[in-house]
Amino acid sequence: MNFNALMKTITLFVTTMLLACGSGGSNKAANPPVSNAQEYQLSLSIDGGGLGRVYIEELNQYCSVDCTLSLPEKSSLSLVAEPANADFQFLYWSENCAYLDRKKCTLELNRNTNISAFFEDSANTHRLTIHVIGDGTVSIPTLKTECTSECTYYVTSEQVYNLVAKNSSNSTFYGWSNDCRDAEQCPLTVRADTTIEAKFSSQQQSAGVTVNVYGAGSVTINNQPEPCVNSCIYEFDIGSNISITAQQDENKVFLNWSGACEGEEGSCTLVVSDDLTVNAFYQQPPASSDNTFTIKEPLGKTSFNIPIQIARPFVEGEIATYPVVKIAGKSIISQASIKQRHQDGSVKHAIINFVLDQLPANGELVASIENGVPPSGDALTKEEMLSDKFSFDAIQEYSFASGQVNTISARTMLKNNDYSTWLEGPVATTIVLADHSQNRVYDVGSDSYRSVRPMFHVTFWKALNKYTVRYVSENTNTIALQDQSYDLQLLIGQNAQSVYQKSQVPHQARSIWTKKYSTFENPVYNLNHNVRYLVQTKSVPYFDISREISDTAIQAYWNVWQGKNKDLYDSGLWQSAMAVGGGRPDIGLYPSWAVKWLFTGDWRLTEIALTQADLASAWPMHLREGKAGLKFDLNQSIDAQGKIVSIAPGARPTHWTERPDWHEVNDADKIIPITELSRSNWRPDTAHHPDISSLQFLLTGDKFYLDQMLFSAAYVTGNNNAKGFNSRLGRGQTGSEGLLYSGEVRGQAWAIRTRVHTYDILPDDWPEKSYFNTLNENAFAAFQGLFDLQNTYPNKSAIYEHARNIVADSVFVNSGQPSPLGFWNEGVSSPAYVSDDYVDTELVNQAIAPWMQNFVTISLGRAQELGYDTHNLVQYSSRYLNQVLQNPVLPNHMFSAYITPTLNQDNQWFNSVSAIANTYQDGYLELINNRLIMGRDTEHGYYSIGMAAAAYAYDRETPVPWQYIMQNVLHKTIYDNNPKWAILPRIED
Repeated sequence: MNFNALMKTITLFVTTMLLACGSGGSNKAANPPVSNAQEYQLSLSIDGGGLGRVYIEELNQYCSVDCTLSLPEKSSLSLVAEPANADFQFLYWSENCAYLDRKKCTLELNRNTNISAFFEDSANTHRLTIHVIGDGTVSIPTLKTECTSECTYYVTSEQVYNLVAKNSSNSTFYGWSNDCRDAEQCPLTVRADTTIEAKFSSQQQSAGVTVNVYGAGSVTINNQPEPCVNSCIYEFDIGSNISITAQQDENKVFLNWSGACEGEEGSCTLVVSDDLTVNAFYQQPPASSDNTFTIKEPLGKTSFNIPIQIARPFVEGEIATYPVVKIAGKSIISQASIKQRHQDGSVKHAIINFVLDQLPANGELVASIENGVPPSGDALTKEEMLSDKFSFDAIQEYSFASGQVNTISARTMLKNNDYSTWLEGPVATTIVLADHSQNRVYDVGSDSYRSVRPMFHVTFWKALNKYTVRYVSENTNTIALQDQSYDLQLLIGQNAQSVYQKSQVPHQARSIWTKKYSTFENPVYNLNHNVRYLVQTKSVPYFDISREISDTAIQAYWNVWQGKNKDLYDSGLWQSAMAVGGGRPDIGLYPSWAVKWLFTGDWRLTEIALTQADLASAWPMHLREGKAGLKFDLNQSIDAQGKIVSIAPGARPTHWTERPDWHEVNDADKIIPITELSRSNWRPDTAHHPDISSLQFLLTGDKFYLDQMLFSAAYVTGNNNAKGFNSRLGRGQTGSEGLLYSGEVRGQAWAIRTRVHTYDILPDDWPEKSYFNTLNENAFAAFQGLFDLQNTYPNKSAIYEHARNIVADSVFVNSGQPSPLGFWNEGVSSPAYVSDDYVDTELVNQAIAPWMQNFVTISLGRAQELGYDTHNLVQYSSRYLNQVLQNPVLPNHMFSAYITPTLNQDNQWFNSVSAIANTYQDGYLELINNRLIMGRDTEHGYYSIGMAAAAYAYDRETPVPWQYIMQNVLHKTIYDNNPKWAILPRIED
């Protein structure tokens, strides 16, 4: 403990002891006058995180710890709360206390009574000032107080306080001065001293006009000097004519009005006859056409000769031939490895390498990417990589329990030509050193099966004579699977400098580990990739780019990260057992840490996002084909050896990922471990499957992250019983179709997302791209057949009809047909869903989780964003959501329920949202409404998930659902520091 902390502890101890001594008497209560009346007990306690005491005026008595007094019936008492000193603040009393003022409480003792006085450390409190304008009252239930004019309270930082506006007989509430707008209940999180106004209008002479602006826009009203850009409240005389105009320019795209104004015209004229609310809806901040990124030095240290590698998706048509980097308008020497091109031939995705000469302390450089010509110069040759100027080598040393030691040298592999080239050019060359052949020369292990495969990814920086090594070790060979344990040492350079050691590495079968080291000091810098540009490319969802993650929030996240274990096979921030229930950061299109990194490029978030992707390789879900003679692709022309396990007809069409030796799997397709496999804390599944590294590859070009997504996509593709050909348990007529209608609804969603994200990042010339594209199209055609929708993939008619005429019978067992409200399946009758806590069980037989169905809508919307024809599937899956949100007489907040009834007691579909609404318990509807108003769950709040689904389901012809989301969810500031679900409609002309 440091000196300051020690002195604070001593001060707190002494203060506590002094207070406990009391003043004007002991802490024991003075004897009250003798009385024959009934006596009651008053129990006082000091609560909260601060120090203080309570003075009882009538007894001249202090209570600084828990006190119990016996007093005559009808005793009148005045209690005064006193903080210990200036380091503490009094907050509020508990129940049973009537106020004279904030710190003084009076009561008459007519029963046994418990009262607590809450104190808090001043450092954790802020002033909350409420101005009541007009004749009305604001109550704060947490503080058990009401305010009728101007009131100031001390409140706990980061706690949510619900402010409730109450009309008087002569007034009507018409709005708050903050984001709560015109809602009578305002959930307020106090992070600094805060002042808020509650405005009430007289019912006789004037009326309030509330203008709410949603999105990136502003509105003018009459002759007011300033436009309204968020929420504004005006007061006008009854009978006044007012004109409201939506300001528009290229950065302010007005959509429409709602409330007292309607339509899409840019202006609106009203006569004020009563309190009015006008809502103006704009598109969110437009994406930027500036293809720039920013490099910033954050620690006050100048660095020189900084090797930088980024990867970049591009808008179609922007980079015609070759991307080049410019800083301050001047071209620098940069190299681009183009991995994808758009249909028009322009660059879609490229990996860019350059060396930054200097980055000044606290300096910031803005770089642009433009179309240009390739730089002159040659890539490194093998001989140059082996030359003395690099002194290249990297070694993995394995020591097994038997005493056997295996040393694998990257230099030897390079000499033997056991490598492939990933990037090459005059700036940097990346090679992958591995042997996936039948010989597998470098594999090691505890026995003759040699189950462990050492690999190296090495990037040589030509001008620097330096290199970076990613050490990779796989236990994935389908013909040699067994758990392994060994002592490990990693070395770098021809002088064999040790950079890492670990004893008893628990190398589980089907898992991988990786570590990364360089022969140079890696400087710290922020690299902001510019999310405003990236969302235009569609390789990134249309996130709400107005969100700005604060440095305070980043530092808090970093502090959490420092407390996490993150060595080999540690879990870091991951929930290593995927099937564990509950909301968490990794559930979504991307994990929260990846989205935060995308928005900022902050060096701390970069480390978290990339290390998390490295750690994900510990999941035992990796299989690399080791069997000879199999064909990877659906046309049976490409050798499967060394690739991910394929379900193609010439590979393993009945393979089951989680049950590779299942009795129904064809004998030729079974993967049989050498020994029985153990079960660790790392346990994958499909229903909670995260995107482990697609964003990391998209923005860094590190091939390891691409490989990880391939393994992940292969896992979800094969994780079902292919032999369930004609039922919802299978994946198509033969097993090779790769359909995704089996398993939980959420599992189907995350399988879709995993496969389309993998497809989107794969290089154009890789056979895996065509493979997954075909499987994805197969899956979408099958879903269209299952739900009797138009087949947008006519060349998949056999798959479409199979799902429509055969598989549907096992999906719609009771109803016999798809849902008129677009439900993904009939749901379940489990008491966890069909419960009196939620619905009238006399009316409901089965129910689903609507948030799981929203996952499906989000994933299908993402597929459409990436070029798949899934529009009708998005419309179908979002029918219920859209109908709930646009129905003016329904409790719209039921969109964020935990369960939704699907089948009535006759086992038939509910055919209207009104019928479903009538099944909900009133108390449950009130509960979810309060959660919608007060909720702060950015990870798994059902309203948060619903917001993203509504964005992908947006239809310009029916804008009301999204307007509801803007008014009730999107406006929450909670998404500023975690915009994982803050996704907007992609509104295109």
